[in-house]
Amino acid sequence: MFESVRRQEFREYFQPSRISIAIIKSDKENEYNLITLCFSMYCSYKPNMISFSVQNTNYSYKLLDKVDHCVLAIPGEKLAEETLFCGDMSGKNVDKIRKCGFTLYKSSKIETPSILEMKSNIELKIVNKIITGDHLTVFGEVLSFNVNKKNVERNLVSVGKIHEGYEILAAKGIHRIATIR
Repeated sequence: MFESVRRQEFREYFQPSRISIAIIKSDKENEYNLITLCFSMYCSYKPNMISFSVQNTNYSYKLLDKVDHCVLAIPGEKLAEETLFCGDMSGKNVDKIRKCGFTLYKSSKIETPSILEMKSNIELKIVNKIITGDHLTVFGEVLSFNVNKKNVERNLVSVGKIHEGYEILAAKGIHRIATIR
């Protein structure tokens, strides 16, 4: 009936995961780092809160220690390759915003800018950070949900090897970025 499997194999059955891109203040002056996230969820309705996790091997892990706000940007299907790039490359030596051709604009409630090309941008005030094994889990209160209602692209999800019903738009190694067919 049921069989015990390793984590990587279990991921094949525990898919898809929603994708967002965190915009985090860099340790370089007037620069921001982007990291593609698959570990995120709503964690409260009153107040509106979202949590996300970043692995301790990522450049963003260190950056999150020094910030009290960030933006979660929601990419649409036309940004699948850029989304994969932002998750695959380290921002330590690469300006992902410039490489992807993204346009930053002033957020409404926080200092961290948002990205014009996204479907939506969620402005977060970070209220707690907890080390959870090899990840840092960040809890952010939503200060503003900003949506481009003219952008009707499908949302991106991360899928595993079993991806019937999904259209793969970008892939590298074990990572597959898709939309629902």
